[in-house]
Amino acid sequence: MDSKIVIFSVCTLDFSPDMSYLVSGDADGKCYVWDWNTTKLYKKFKN
Repeated sequence: MDSKIVIFSVCTLDFSPDMSYLVSGDADGKCYVWDWNTTKLYKKFKN
């Protein structure tokens, strides 16, 4: 059995005003926008 360890350090979380998206930022300067209804990554930004 193969296993994979993923370490992800979240620095901040916030929701869009209509609660349809979750935005997270990490220590590497990346920003992720998640579709809250589908739980899929909508967009990724790098600073």
